[in-house]
Amino acid sequence: VYIVPDGALHFIPFDVLLKKSPTALDSQADSPARNRYFAELPYAFRETRVLYGPSATTLATLVSRRSRKDGDKRDMELLAVGAPIFVTKAETNRGNSRAGLDPLPFTRDEVESIGAYFDPSRSTLLLGEAAREKSLVQAGFLSRYRIVHFATHGLVDERRPERSSLVLSHPQDPSEDGYLQASEIYRLNLEASVVVLSACETGLGRMVRGEGILGLPRAFLYAGASSVVVSLWSVSDRSTADLMAVFYEQMTRENREPDDALARTKERLRQSDTFAHPFYWAPFILMGVPAN
Repeated sequence: VYIVPDGALHFIPFDVLLKKSPTALDSQADSPARNRYFAELPYAFRETRVLYGPSATTLATLVSRRSRKDGDKRDMELLAVGAPIFVTKAETNRGNSRAGLDPLPFTRDEVESIGAYFDPSRSTLLLGEAAREKSLVQAGFLSRYRIVHFATHGLVDERRPERSSLVLSHPQDPSEDGYLQASEIYRLNLEASVVVLSACETGLGRMVRGEGILGLPRAFLYAGASSVVVSLWSVSDRSTADLMAVFYEQMTRENREPDDALARTKERLRQSDTFAHPFYWAPFILMGVPAN
């Protein structure tokens, strides 16, 4: 199912829509009962492959671009970036603004668990100090990878969407500022089937009538990605790590396309003992077209 929302509908994951009104949840229900309640709700798009388009024009452009591909030139499977070093002690003492960023302790586990699904000779994990802007923007680097994954903080600037960014490790030389901004992403060359933005609110940005949302997803699609997995609200560090592990298991061991893998991942979380509530699985959506 392709969905091109309009206006405020861009901020709603259609996965949460129901086919009929549910019975009320008992306010005294214990945790297992609450999980069963949310797991059994009559979701209209349960296990349905749903893809979103920023706009009808963008979606048509992506389909046309995919049909013009002249062969797969990618020689690497996975690039995963996570657990960046946000500040040093000296920067904190100087009042650096990055000191306000909360640590993301599960992002390292997330990236390492994802990496375990791939041949080490065809994957690259950039963790800690290695998660640097300078590495990512070097010519030809990103175009080698079929899947690109970021596990870090996402910063959304609705007034100036070109400044929306992914936070990377603190700068080590004057050529970088530690932020991969949308304006820089537009200038990159990607061949990725899917870019995964495992961070809070990465699907948000500035709403433009007739064009949809301007921000990080649009930048990655423009740079050459076929699709982008983004989140529509602040997400749990722990549940996101679990969701991503299942998502990559579905793509690799089950050989499913990203849209199908995401649908099945959400169903797995709905049936779990901990993450059945839509808060944990619904914010992640896939924008773009099926993988090429």
